[in-house]
Amino acid sequence: MAHFNGLHTDLQTIFDQIQAIPAVQRPQLTGTNRQPPPPPVRVTPTSQPPPVRVTPPIVPAVRVKLAKPDKFDGKKDKSTTFKVAITQYLRATYPGTSDDDKIAFIISYLDGKASEWIEPHMEHDILRQAVPWLHDVNLFWTEFEKRFGEIDRATKALKKLKSLKQKSSVQDYVTEFQSLAAYVNYDDLALRDMFYEGLKDEIKMAMLSQLFDVKDNSTTGQMVVDRALLIDQHLEQFSGRSIFEKNTSSSKDRAPAPTNNPRKIVLRRCCVYDWYGRPCGKRENRIDRAKQ
Repeated sequence: MAHFNGLHTDLQTIFDQIQAIPAVQRPQLTGTNRQPPPPPVRVTPTSQPPPVRVTPPIVPAVRVKLAKPDKFDGKKDKSTTFKVAITQYLRATYPGTSDDDKIAFIISYLDGKASEWIEPHMEHDILRQAVPWLHDVNLFWTEFEKRFGEIDRATKALKKLKSLKQKSSVQDYVTEFQSLAAYVNYDDLALRDMFYEGLKDEIKMAMLSQLFDVKDNSTTGQMVVDRALLIDQHLEQFSGRSIFEKNTSSSKDRAPAPTNNPRKIVLRRCCVYDWYGRPCGKRENRIDRAKQ
């Protein structure tokens, strides 16, 4: 009994010592002595780096190289052409240039009477007092127009336009007609009729044979121009112009000579042309047969 009591006392002492140990440092006395597995490590998926943007190399802007304008010698009929050409050249070649630099550039292209006109003003601007219009490009062109601008240009253009006739190709006639029409305050229908009246007879006859109504209100001036250019192209391609001109010029100068073979004359004087400007060749459309 005494032995049992001593053992109980020893166990109680050990138990008290265990209780005195902090719970963190106390080993597991029940079950196995294995430590609990550590909690699983949560792996956060790494985000992919953003794609690298490759910036294309900056290519310097290439400016269009224009032909330099012709010098202006003071002829009034060329003043507008000079102004337009040199203004366009400055815009395309030297954008953002100051007015002083623009005017200096313009003055360098003045020659003859135009150079004589500007010299005293430049001398006054440098040696005496500043001349305002030599430092403002808009004022400069105003003074330029006063000296070299065409007087009553619209009246002169209209006079030339009314007497203008096609002498060579339709293309040349169109170019000259449109250059004059730009200064005339006429509507499209009036210009259309003037253009048609100036065409050669062979072009007019081809339009009639194609039932192209020039006088219709829906027919624009550009439509007449396009049709005339097309007919002229086909006449030249099929050599129709040379046959017609030879025939019409001879008929105006003298009466047709008698011949024993009227068939050849009939074919050359057919009054109806197809789309390509060629004589149709039909017997009922021959002018000579109508005369019989």
